[in-house]
Amino acid sequence: MGQKQPRIILIDDNRHGMIARRDLLESKGFEVKTAASGAAGLRAFDEGEFDVVVTDYKMPKMGGREVLQAIRDRRPQVPVVILSGCIEQLGLKEELSEIADAVLFKGPSELDDLLRTISRLVKRGAGSARQSSESKRASRRRKA
Repeated sequence: MGQKQPRIILIDDNRHGMIARRDLLESKGFEVKTAASGAAGLRAFDEGEFDVVVTDYKMPKMGGREVLQAIRDRRPQVPVVILSGCIEQLGLKEELSEIADAVLFKGPSELDDLLRTISRLVKRGAGSARQSSESKRASRRRKA
């Protein structure tokens, strides 16, 4: 049986940037779902299982901070990456780094940074799942 493809949800109101990110991630073997708004992203998140959420910070009606909080309320173990071109100017990088799993700046190295970050978060998640199942097996052995 083959290994399951990591599932990513990309949430961004900028269609062109979202397509570029989706194409890159799919070319590297990730299964990618896209959403053009925070509300649409949360609906998709509620309907599926995702290994990582990538959301733009500045979007109309529901921005990245609200998306992040809603994800944390629903499934806090799912890593969230915030992307933005304005975080540095707004002085939010440190603050967001405390609540998001990663904060990335949109720019020339964005795609490489995104790929590297998602790969790290997926591996970390797989390690946590493996440790959790090993802990359960060890617990069952102790009870036996």
